[in-house]
Amino acid sequence: MLELPALSLTQPDEWPERRGELLEAFARHVYGRTPAGGSTAGVEDRGTEAVRGGHRSDLDVTVAGPLGERVVPVLVHVPEGATGPVPVVIGLNFAGNHTTTPAPGVRIRRNAETERGARASRWPYGEILRRGYAVATAHYDDIEVDAPGHASDGVRGLFLRDPADPEGWGAIGAWAWGLGRILDAVAEVPGIDPAAAVAIGHSRLGKAALWAGAQDERFAVVVSNDSGCGGAALHRHHGPGKETIAAITTNFPHWFAPGFAGYADREDDLPVDAHQLLALIAPRALHVASAVEDAWADPLGEYLATVAASPAYESFALTGTRVEGEEPVSLPTVGRRVGGRLSYHVRSGGHDLTAGDWGQALDAADRVLAERGSTAPVASATAATSTRRGA
Repeated sequence: MLELPALSLTQPDEWPERRGELLEAFARHVYGRTPAGGSTAGVEDRGTEAVRGGHRSDLDVTVAGPLGERVVPVLVHVPEGATGPVPVVIGLNFAGNHTTTPAPGVRIRRNAETERGARASRWPYGEILRRGYAVATAHYDDIEVDAPGHASDGVRGLFLRDPADPEGWGAIGAWAWGLGRILDAVAEVPGIDPAAAVAIGHSRLGKAALWAGAQDERFAVVVSNDSGCGGAALHRHHGPGKETIAAITTNFPHWFAPGFAGYADREDDLPVDAHQLLALIAPRALHVASAVEDAWADPLGEYLATVAASPAYESFALTGTRVEGEEPVSLPTVGRRVGGRLSYHVRSGGHDLTAGDWGQALDAADRVLAERGSTAPVASATAATSTRRGA
């Protein structure tokens, strides 16, 4: 049995103090401290056009800090025919907004290396619109370049910072901050309900979605897809072939607070672990997704983190993925979403964000957003919730 840092709570009234302690610990030891004083300073609509099932807007979002401003292009799709404001899914993309759709009207990013529509399989806009959700995305490099030595070029350059500070925020913190600024911007888009916002991310951007949701309680739902080490996977689960703190901080030193590298090969000494990061989303909805062949992201470690985080949800009389009296030793059935307000699924295949992952994520969002009184999304496309672990 894994020995994990305790969540140390049994009642909801204990959560505000414990939540603050955990946020402080993750800022200090893992992601770095997000500075105060940032904002979304302006939103310019550069053009709106009809698409099948809705319309698409191309926005320039100006984000600001004490030292200046930066423009981030944001692509927004909004469904037509809703009876009221609709939920919005917010996520960053890896190669430019133009790669998420083959549509010729979408601006091609300057110095783009990837062709138009090349990543469209990861952004099934038609199905998302059909399900009753708006979706907004921006290229992550427009927020923070994903390479060491570029902190001053991105949004971190909008803030005073000491490069030698072991608790200074890294690129994951910057991307998480950017998700919040996009939420600020889409709150001004007609037809969108900002109180029904979903943060989603794949891989390193799944880490960012989790950290954004942990800090920013405006996100009603958080979705992590194959986020692995530094995301949903337990550091203390030593699965075969999984990424470690030593590997991730060697390959990507700019992602985290500098002090995080000090826990390389010392996972058991880290004061926090992934189940506590997941618990920071409670009582809001959280869905964690894995892939069977994605050993680097440690699917079993991700699932076990949801089980270990379940007591935080249970303290609010909500359901997680834990089953009383069972000690999980293997993954749930492939393709079935298990749990309730905190849920999980694993699919076949490797490291990717698929249309099936989107379907599972939106299924997880549907119920909680309906409970919050948002415009009811279209009926779920996959009836995948386990009856053994109902909501």
